[in-house]
Amino acid sequence: MQGIEYIGLTHGTMAPIVAQPEMIPELQLPVDRSVHAHPASTRSDHRYQCLFIGIETGSVRQFKEFMKGKGYPFRSEQWPDVVLKGMQILNRNNWFPFCTWIRGLPGETPLDTRQSLDLLHALKDAKWCVVPTLFVPLEDTRMQKREGAKLFQLTELQWEFFFTCWRCNLDFFDRAKSAHLVYNMGIPLYYYFLGRRLFGKAMKYPLLRMGISRSGY
Repeated sequence: MQGIEYIGLTHGTMAPIVAQPEMIPELQLPVDRSVHAHPASTRSDHRYQCLFIGIETGSVRQFKEFMKGKGYPFRSEQWPDVVLKGMQILNRNNWFPFCTWIRGLPGETPLDTRQSLDLLHALKDAKWCVVPTLFVPLEDTRMQKREGAKLFQLTELQWEFFFTCWRCNLDFFDRAKSAHLVYNMGIPLYYYFLGRRLFGKAMKYPLLRMGISRSGY
């Protein structure tokens, strides 16, 4: 590795981490050469390595319908447990992943959203960055003719998921208390002057709860 000062990684999946947990402690070189640091790291230099991982949903029904191969060799019904166990293994070894979730998958029901929220709450003590996204159909895939999700069509429960993700990130990256105060005071102003006109009233209470609550949970 002569001449290489830093290492950055792209994408991975949770299932192999849980299937072969012994490989993560062996992958210390990427942590040694990481550009990232956080007080939650157990290293003396506080370095951690990140990895983009798609969690996408906590709904077993939607996981089985759209992405069951992601969980191999585990069954679709085990997906929430795979995510929880994989996060524990990563965090224990100073890997703090960037994890994406998809809202608005075709046919998503309130129960599907609630199950994703349940998994998100179960991860409340995780060391990670949470990245909520909307479903976007891609060309040349079996989903290309499905309708994409739109912000102004989100339900209150889906907004609750989005804002819980963002609150989680704010808390983990631990901005100064003064910054939190300014941010929280700006939330109601944003809603009343712009947010409700752009995205509708469904965002109101999830947004205000994010501002009121320090932890978002």
